[in-house]
Amino acid sequence: MRRMISKVLYVFASLLFVGVVVAYAQAQAPALDGARNLIIQTIGAEKDTVAIVATGKVVTVKRINSNMNGSSHGARNSEATVIGPIVVQAIADKPEFNGILVIRVQYLRRSSQSSKVVDTIEYRKDASGKFQFHET
Repeated sequence: MRRMISKVLYVFASLLFVGVVVAYAQAQAPALDGARNLIIQTIGAEKDTVAIVATGKVVTVKRINSNMNGSSHGARNSEATVIGPIVVQAIADKPEFNGILVIRVQYLRRSSQSSKVVDTIEYRKDASGKFQFHET
């Protein structure tokens, strides 16, 4: 009997957790979709070369198989200085993004078998709560 009650409680807790995760993702989707569309429009990217995900304390803009992969770090930095402020504006004053500490622009080379990071540029939240371009 205890075993059955434990299983029922486990299933209930799992469903509750999944519901919370789905609700959280749905709350983030409009802001991130809007930012993605604006990034695509602003930098003239192909739709399938831009993705945005928020996990934990990081929002990552993924530039997937973009023409910038063959460019210099300086050129990718220049593009990231356009992308970063778009994301900052999109997440500003939205409670679901209060815990975000890093905005990452990541350049990826993907194939059907693998994914390789070409470059990563970050904006980090400073003590005053503003995102600053991070130099490495």
